[in-house]
Amino acid sequence: MKTQNILLGILVGIALSISAMFYLQTEKAIDAYICDSRPIIVSDGITLFDLVTRNCDGNLGEALDDAVDTYGTNLVVGQQVFLPRNNDCNLRITDGGEVFEDC
Repeated sequence: MKTQNILLGILVGIALSISAMFYLQTEKAIDAYICDSRPIIVSDGITLFDLVTRNCDGNLGEALDDAVDTYGTNLVVGQQVFLPRNNDCNLRITDGGEVFEDC
């Protein structure tokens, strides 16, 4: 009986581990997006929402959140904006205003 309980515990642990891995992969797929990473020059009346909806596919809300994390909510006409290629990439802006993408 003791051996059966140990084996049952091991099987339950394996099942829970597989379930957790599946859940994490599903969450990552739900958050996935792909954007055109070419530079975009901001014109009058354009928002990050406009740029994301025109240049990204997939989870646009996640793409917008990542863009806002990088640029904030106020764009300036003539500003050069880069969107992250996908949700595995992070943009960072140097003190000199250069944009780098870490994937």
